[in-house]
Amino acid sequence: MEEIRDEKLVNVEGVGKGEEESFTFNKLLIPANTKFEERNIIVEKDVVVGAGCNIGYGLMGRKVIVGEKTTVGGDVVGEEVRLDSWNTVKGNVICRGDAYIGEFTTIEGRLTVFGDLEIGRNVKIKNGFEAKGLITIQDPLPVLIFIFLYLLELLRLGRLEEAEKLFEVVDEIESPLVIPENSNVNLEVIRSNTDLEAVGSRILGNLRVKNVRVEGCEIFGSIRGERITVDGCRVHGSIEGKTIYLLNGTEVYGSVRGERIYMEDNCTVDASIVGKDGVWIKRRIELPDRSITQLLEDAERKAGEVVGRLAKVEIVDKNKVDQEKTEEERRGRESARKGRRRLKSRTSKWRRLKMRRIQRAKKAQQEKAGKAGKAREEEKLGKAKKPEKEAEVEKEIKEAGEVGEEVREEVRGEIREVGEEIKVAKKSSKKGKKRNEKATKGKGTKGAKEAKTKTKKIQKTQKTKKTQKTRKTRATKKATKTKK
Repeated sequence: MEEIRDEKLVNVEGVGKGEEESFTFNKLLIPANTKFEERNIIVEKDVVVGAGCNIGYGLMGRKVIVGEKTTVGGDVVGEEVRLDSWNTVKGNVICRGDAYIGEFTTIEGRLTVFGDLEIGRNVKIKNGFEAKGLITIQDPLPVLIFIFLYLLELLRLGRLEEAEKLFEVVDEIESPLVIPENSNVNLEVIRSNTDLEAVGSRILGNLRVKNVRVEGCEIFGSIRGERITVDGCRVHGSIEGKTIYLLNGTEVYGSVRGERIYMEDNCTVDASIVGKDGVWIKRRIELPDRSITQLLEDAERKAGEVVGRLAKVEIVDKNKVDQEKTEEERRGRESARKGRRRLKSRTSKWRRLKMRRIQRAKKAQQEKAGKAGKAREEEKLGKAKKPEKEAEVEKEIKEAGEVGEEVREEVRGEIREVGEEIKVAKKSSKKGKKRNEKATKGKGTKGAKEAKTKTKKIQKTQKTKKTQKTRKTRATKKATKTKK
C-alpha cells in the first residue's frame, strides 16, 4: 500500500474555477457541497486521509484513500477503497469497484466488494466478507522500492520516454476532502496542526487549526486560530484569533475577539467585538494574502480604467475642471456622510438595546424596592395593630371568664337542687318502705308490688337528672373553650 506523505503533489480536477491545480497534503481542505452529518462525512468526489488520524465519522465518496495507523469511527463507502496497513474501521466497508486493504487492518463490520479484492496478511474481519471479483492475498513490495527498480531497468534499456511517463499523473483525484497527518476530526472538535480551507460546505464542530480561510460555509461551532478570514459565511459560535477578516455579509452569532479585526460594513455580529490593536469597519476590505494572478488581474483592470479615462480626456476649460473637482468633493462628502449615518444607525441600535436592558434592570430594582417598602409598611402596621389585638384578646378572655363563672354558679345551684331532691327522695323512699311494710303487713303481696314499682320510677328519674347535669357541664366546658 502507498503511504500518503506531505511531499506528494497530485493534480486535481474541479478545484477552483475548473482548472487543474496542484496541491500538497499539508492543509485540511474541505471542498464544495461537503456535508458533516451526525455519523458520516458525505463528499461528492474523493476523500484522502493522512496517516495517524482519528476520525469519529464514517466516510462516503467516490474514491476513499486512508493512510496507515488511522481509525475510522463509522462506515467506509466508495467506488474505490484503499486502506493502508494497521488501520481500524469501526463499521462496514462497502466498495462498488476494486478494493485494496493493507496488512494488520481490522474491520469490525462486514466487507463487501463488487469488484476485485487485493488484501494483505493478518487482516481481521469480524462479520465476514464478500467479493464478486478476484481475491489476491499478498504482501506487496513498497512502492518507492518498486519505482526505483523499474527506473533502473528502463534506464538500462535506454527507454527514457517511458521513464518520463512515470512522473506523469495517471490517476487523477477530483476536488478531494484532504485530512492531513495526525488530525482529529469528530463531532466536537476538528483539530489539526495545519491550515484549513473550506468552500461551500456545512461543517459541524469547533475548528482548532493554525490559519482558517472559509468561504460560503455554514459552521456550527466556534473558530480559533491565528489568521482567520471568513467570507460570506454563517458562524454559530465565537471567533478568536490574532488577525480576523469578516467579508461579504458574514453573520456571526457570537462574539469576535482578536488583536486586529477588519470588518466590512454589511457584516453582522450578535455579541461583542473586542480588538486589542483596533477594529476597522470599511465598505470594502482587500486581503493582503491574495495570489499574484489576482493582483495582476486587479492591476490590469485598473490600467484599463485609466486608459479609458485618458482616451475620453478632452481640452476643457478651467471652470469645468473646477466643477468636476467640486462634484467629486461633494460625492466624497456624501459618501462619508452615508458611512457616518450607517455607523450611527448601528451604534444607535446597540445603544437602544443597552438602554432597554438598563430600563429593564431599573424596573426590576424599583419593583424589588417597592416590594421591600410594602413589606416594611406591613411590618409597621402589624406592630401598631399588635397592642390593639392584644387588648381585644384580653377583653374576650375576661368576658369568657365572666361567662364561665356564671355557668359555674348555675351548675353549682343545679347541683344543690339535685342534692336537695335526692335528700327528699331518700326521705320519701324511707317513708315508702315503712308504708310498704305496713301495707304488706296489712294488705299482703299487692302492696309490696306497688311499692317496688314506685321505687323503680324514682330511681329512673334520678338517673335522668344526673345524665342531664353531666351533659350540661360538658356543653358549658366546650362553650368556654370555643370562646377562648
